[in-house]
Amino acid sequence: MVTYASLRSNKKNIEDENLDNWNKTFAVNLTSNFFLIKNIILNNIKKTQLEILKQYSTLIKPNGKMVYATCSILPSENEYQIKNFLDSKEGEKFKLEEEKKISPFISGFDGFYMARLSLK
Repeated sequence: MVTYASLRSNKKNIEDENLDNWNKTFAVNLTSNFFLIKNIILNNIKKTQLEILKQYSTLIKPNGKMVYATCSILPSENEYQIKNFLDSKEGEKFKLEEEKKISPFISGFDGFYMARLSLK
């Protein structure tokens, strides 16, 4: 684990002309690791979302409806999830009735996605 104190001591050992490059490299490594971790977490979330859709779809009674909603505006968590579900064995019994996305840029609030599905 790198602490602030060890960073400061490492900087003292680096020549002044290389210090700027060291800072840039360190920042790039942190950024790369952040995006890698973020993608791993997002992939786990998407996997869980699809599992929930598939499991809960079996509980819908004849003529029933199911609403899928997220507080996200990412297509990978929304429209693509619905498409993946509808293409699955569990989802082939459903049809998409309506979907709506609320943009934070227009509403001034958080972004949301909603899809209403019904049994065919």
